[in-house]
Formats: sequence, structure tokens, C-alpha cells
Amino acid sequence: MSSNTILIIANGEAPPKKILNRLTESASCIIAADGGCNACAQNGLEPDYAIGDLDSMDPETCQRFKATEFIHVGDQETTDVQKALNLARDMQANRIVLTGVTGLRSDHMLGNMLLLQNWRHETPLEIVDAFGSFSIVINETDLHLPVGRLVSLLSFTPAFGITLTGFKYPLQNADFPDGFPGISNEISADPARIQLREGKLFMYVSHE
Repeated sequence: MSSNTILIIANGEAPPKKILNRLTESASCIIAADGGCNACAQNGLEPDYAIGDLDSMDPETCQRFKATEFIHVGDQETTDVQKALNLARDMQANRIVLTGVTGLRSDHMLGNMLLLQNWRHETPLEIVDAFGSFSIVINETDLHLPVGRLVSLLSFTPAFGITLTGFKYPLQNADFPDGFPGISNEISADPARIQLREGKLFMYVSHE
């Protein structure tokens, strides 16, 4: 179990049980974002906390969770995932993993991706789905991944000075004022390095 890694399970498409088990085994705390309680129940999990306006969970599910602390937050200015993120931040997590935030309703998925893009706290934030994991790259990062692993790098906003080394398709100080569509690059060396002079990149790393 890692030190204070908090897993947030939302009401989107849950990853396969194998991946969900790996996430729960590495988490010190599980937070269900409202309807995420249903996904927990379907996978035999009992969250430590359930938070939101609590209108999306099955009432029978609530009764089954004996050790779960239910936190009602009726604020309509924030989504249930935002409420869960605020709780995790207040608990001083040193890593936050979101799952069940992609698939199903596309508007919810895009809203959750904006949450990731606009995350301004020091705590690392990651979104995991059935096929890989999203995080944000700012400035520079080194990747220690097997050769051949697929990595996509995307930006919906201007990105300048992108340099990719250790990739099958490298770049050198390239500018993309209309955003960067870097789908399905491949790791060719360990470490691989991403450098960015200005902007943010979504990084999606495929599972093994």
C-alpha cells in the first residue's frame, strides 16, 4: 500500500476488475463520487467515503455500506468529482487517482478532462481507464517505460517548444499554436524525455 494514495471512483465507465483491483490495492483510501458507489458495489468494494449530492446512488447500496462515511454536499456549482477532489486534497493526499470518469456521457468525460488540465495543486493527479492513464505534462518529464509502449501527447491549447527524445517519432523545439495531435507515439529508449517550453500536454500512457 502506498503512502496516502487516494483513489476516487466516479459514475462513468469503470475499468476491468483486474485494473480496478490493482488501483485499490495501491490506495490507502477510496472515495466514491456519488454514483461511483454503484460501481463500488458491483465490484465488491466498500469505499471509505461517499461524497456528492447523493442523488445518483442506489439507496440499497447505501444500506449495504456499513463502514462508509457519507458526506452530503449540495453545492450545485461543483460536480461530484470536484467535491471528491476537494476532499482528497483536504486529506493531504500525496497522489490522487481518478477512475470511472471516462466513457458513458461525453459531456461528463470532457468536464473531467478539464479538471485534469486545470489542476493547480502540487498533488499529482492521474486518470485511469480500461486502456491507459492520463496525466498532465508541464515543462519537462522523463519516462521510464518499456520500448514499444504507446504514449499519446495531446493539447487542445497552444503548445510551444515541444522536444521529444527517446520516441519513435521525435521532435525538436516544435511549436503548435493550434494544439498538438500527437496520437500513438512509441517509446524507443529508456528514459524517454518530454520537454515543453510553454503550455500543457495531456499524456496518455497505455497499459502493458
